[in-house]
Amino acid sequence: MGAQCCRSLFTKSNAQCTFTTKAPPSAHMIAIYWCIVLIFSLVLTVITQIRVAGGVRPALVWPAIGMALLAFTMLCILMFVKRARAYSATLLTFGTCLCTCFIAYRINTVTTIATAFVTTSWSTTLPPLASLTLIDMIAQTPQELIGAFYFALGLLLNTLQCSFACDMGIIPGTICTVAHVLVFTVGAALSANTYGSLLFIVTTPLVTFLSFFPTSVILTFQSNKIEHQRQLLQETQQRALAYQRAAQKADDVINHILKNNVVDAHTCIQLFFNGKPQTVLKHAQDLLFRSMWWCRLREAVLRIVEGSYVKAVRNIDLGQFCSDLLVGRPGITLDCPSLTALLDPIACNIALDNAITNAVRHGCTENQELRLKVEVSNHGSSTTLSFTLINRAKANKPPLNYWSASDTEAAHASASVDQYE
Repeated sequence: MGAQCCRSLFTKSNAQCTFTTKAPPSAHMIAIYWCIVLIFSLVLTVITQIRVAGGVRPALVWPAIGMALLAFTMLCILMFVKRARAYSATLLTFGTCLCTCFIAYRINTVTTIATAFVTTSWSTTLPPLASLTLIDMIAQTPQELIGAFYFALGLLLNTLQCSFACDMGIIPGTICTVAHVLVFTVGAALSANTYGSLLFIVTTPLVTFLSFFPTSVILTFQSNKIEHQRQLLQETQQRALAYQRAAQKADDVINHILKNNVVDAHTCIQLFFNGKPQTVLKHAQDLLFRSMWWCRLREAVLRIVEGSYVKAVRNIDLGQFCSDLLVGRPGITLDCPSLTALLDPIACNIALDNAITNAVRHGCTENQELRLKVEVSNHGSSTTLSFTLINRAKANKPPLNYWSASDTEAAHASASVDQYE
């Protein structure tokens, strides 16, 4: 008997969907942005330095070129080596810390050049302070004022380039902020230049640290929250699409059954008008009643196709169950023991009703000899209940394969079956 409908009915729908919501930039893309911005900034810095100075200052130009080459190498690795993309956060953290050291070195070199120029023009001593102003708290000599200016400029530039690492999460942000504070405080203490008062040197790195480290924490939590919401939205969309496909498949199953019943009922009505007895009208009535019953079972069919159907097993009188199943189906022999069994009447009704319908329509047209056999077999501590539907196959059709509900692969491999267990 044919069971294409049964196979589609009891096969779980594995619906897939394409999620089109734009995700936040990944660590890989953030690292690429950092490399591009750094390369552009360093190239522009080198060109400006050469044009303004009228030549190449090795102490300023070559470190910048080396840092640009390092950023370019990282960019090539991130873009063309797929395995390296998993280590984007590590590469960016390393590059950010190295760039922090480069900025500190460059600020120290520029301060040395500027201080040497100013020393020849400005006095290095000032009279005692009569009042304490904000400028006096930062620097008391022109050299200290120049050093404080470049020190603040270096802090600003490093804060901007560290902001990329802050978007990577708490750990990269923490490493970069610690390097930021240590390099600019310890480096300023070890340098021969003066970068202002001790209060200025200690407080400004801490202020910049407090300005973007909390931002790193906030961005991390916000990113995790957005990612969680995106996953929930994706799961909701997948469930909605799976439900839609399951509903379509369930409707296809019911349409198949209703079509068979309506065709059979129409045939019975035609036979009545051709002079057959009124029993054919009773058969048509049973067929239409069964069609209405299938319409009421649409939700159960939908759950089965969707894979979310929950079995409702209860004690059922097998004799009554099989008699109700064969209402309006004369000519089917029933071989069923008189006992009760634990089964799900809805799922069994759906499978057996479709199996009987296909056996009637696709089996031998004359003298079908349909027989529904119910058997109970004991296997130690377990008991197996099997339903076997036997019919005469058409002589011009090849033998059909056997499959059972426990072997779904065999069910898919066969276009039709002659037994369902």
